[in-house]
Amino acid sequence: KDAEVAIIVGRQTDVPVGKKVATILDRLKITHDIKVVCPIRSNKKFINYVKSMKNAKIFIGVSSNSSQVTGGVVGLTARPVIGVPCTNENGDDYRLTTVSMPPGVPVATVGINNGKNAAVLAGEILAIDNPEIVGLLDKLKDKKINL
Repeated sequence: KDAEVAIIVGRQTDVPVGKKVATILDRLKITHDIKVVCPIRSNKKFINYVKSMKNAKIFIGVSSNSSQVTGGVVGLTARPVIGVPCTNENGDDYRLTTVSMPPGVPVATVGINNGKNAAVLAGEILAIDNPEIVGLLDKLKDKKINL
């Protein structure tokens, strides 16, 4: 529960994208926790998890079912939320929900299935006061660390 980044995956089919987030955060030496929990199916569990991540500075929501994860998280915290919309079996119409949050409820959104960019963005935010992360991001962007 001391993780700097909390990764919340909305359903099992989205786990591979969540793992991509975790891999890049590992390379950037950023502590993280990953949890598969759907705010619709397991609302209490979802709320309890978000509230338990007291030390998380950033939340990353990974979901192929509209903005249910990111919308749920942003409603429970004032910390930055990054959304990763994922492809699902019903097409891509849902993806606009992640970028269409109401005024005053921002969610940074990266490309579809692009968990790697979510991790890099989280690293850039945390690098504001962490020179070690800055150095690792420079190496990553210079391709000295693999994405």
